[in-house]
Amino acid sequence: MVIWFKFDTKTVIKVSQNIQVLNISVNNIFPMEILELIVNYGDLKASTMLMINKTFFITFSSKLYKSLHLTIVLSKLTKMKLNDTNFLKYGPDLLNIPCDSYSIYERNKNSKKFDYEFLDTEIIPDQILNDKLYDDLDHEHPRTKTPTEVRSFSKIIHIIEAIIHNPNSKMRCFIKEVIIDICILDGFKELFGIQTEGSNLIRELVTKTQNKDIISASSSANNRTKVIPIDDTFQRNRWNDSFESYEKFKEFSARTYTDPKKSKIFNIFPQNVYFKELLTIYLTSINNYPTELRRSLFHIQNRTHLDHCNHFRYWEKLMRLKSTRPIYNRSNPKTRQNITFNSQLCVDITKREFKTKEDTNDFLQNLIKIFGNPSYVKTSDFRSSILITGPRDCKPEISHQFTQDVIFGSEELVNYDMFMILLNKGCHNS
Repeated sequence: MVIWFKFDTKTVIKVSQNIQVLNISVNNIFPMEILELIVNYGDLKASTMLMINKTFFITFSSKLYKSLHLTIVLSKLTKMKLNDTNFLKYGPDLLNIPCDSYSIYERNKNSKKFDYEFLDTEIIPDQILNDKLYDDLDHEHPRTKTPTEVRSFSKIIHIIEAIIHNPNSKMRCFIKEVIIDICILDGFKELFGIQTEGSNLIRELVTKTQNKDIISASSSANNRTKVIPIDDTFQRNRWNDSFESYEKFKEFSARTYTDPKKSKIFNIFPQNVYFKELLTIYLTSINNYPTELRRSLFHIQNRTHLDHCNHFRYWEKLMRLKSTRPIYNRSNPKTRQNITFNSQLCVDITKREFKTKEDTNDFLQNLIKIFGNPSYVKTSDFRSSILITGPRDCKPEISHQFTQDVIFGSEELVNYDMFMILLNKGCHNS
C-alpha cells in the first residue's frame, strides 16, 4: 500500500517501503492523531515515519521506543563444534536431503578462534499449538501496550551504543522501559556461576549500591523443565543404520502440527545445531509468557517469589493441566511430548555471530552496568528488568540409546534444571 500525505499546496510526501521526502513543511493539514490512524490503516512501519519531520519523529519515537523488549540468545560453541566435526567426518543423516556442506566447513574453520556465539532468533506462531495449549485455559491478562521486540544481536548492540549509552541521543529520552531476556543455551555456570566475572559484578552492585532489586534464584523442582532431543549423538556414523534414520524422521514428522514445520526437522543437523535447547527461548517469548506476566516480575521482592513466578513455572502449570485432563490422555498419551516438540519447532535461528570469551564477558558486564546500576540511568520514570536464564547442564550430547528409546515409544524427556538471575531497576510504584 502507498499513502500520500499532503502538508500544504506545494508539498506532497509519498510514504511506502521506500520513502521519498520533498521540501518538508510542518504545516500539517491533519492533526497528528488523524495521521496516526492513517499510518495504522496503511500498516506502515513506525521506524519509517521517524524520517519525515520533527513532528513525526516526536510522535512515533514515543511509541516505538517507549518500551523495548530485547531478547539475547547465546551459547558456548561446544555443541556446534561437535556437530560440525561429526558432519565433516561422516556426512548428513540422510543422503537424499540437500545440504550446504561448504558452509559447514567454513563455519567449523572460523569457529576455532572463538568460544561463544550470539544467535538471532525468530518465533514463528503456531495457531494449532496455541489452541492445544490454551483452549481450556484463561490465557487473558489485562491488556497493556506490547513493547517493541528486538531479537537481532546487531540491532541490540546499536540500541545500546547509539541510544542508551549515548547522552546526546535524541531517542534516549523516549525510552521509559527496557525488558531484557538473556537466554544462555550453554555456558551459564561459566558466565554467571560462583566466582565468575558476571556473578562478581552483580555481587558488587548489591553491596556497593544496596540495590535490593537484584535477585538470584538457583534451580529447584519449580524451575525444572523437560525438553526433547532428536539426535544429539556426535561420536558415531549417524546414517550408518538407514532404518533408524528413516524411522527417526518418520516418527518426528508425524508429531508436527503443521506441514511447513516438517522440513525444519531436516535442518537441525547440521545447519541449526540446536533443537532441545530452543524450548528455553520459546518459554521467554510472548507466545508463551504474555507481556503482562513478564512485567509482573518488576514487583518480585525475593528469591522465593521469583522461584514461584516465572516462565518455567508458568509452562509447568500448562503441562500439568494437559497431563491431568483425561480427555488429553485418552486421545494421545504423548501430549506433553508433542506440545514440547512443536514449541521447539517454533523457534528459528536466523543468524549467528561468534565471539571470544573475553568479548562475551565484556558485553554482558557492560549490559549489567548500564541497566542494573541505579546510578547509571537517573531519570525517575525509567525502569529496566534483566532476566538471565540457563540450564545447569545443557547436555550437548545425549546417548544413542536415549535417542532410540524416544524413537521407538519411550515418553521420557531430558530434564533441564534452570538457573535464573533477575535484575530490576527503578519505578517500584508503576
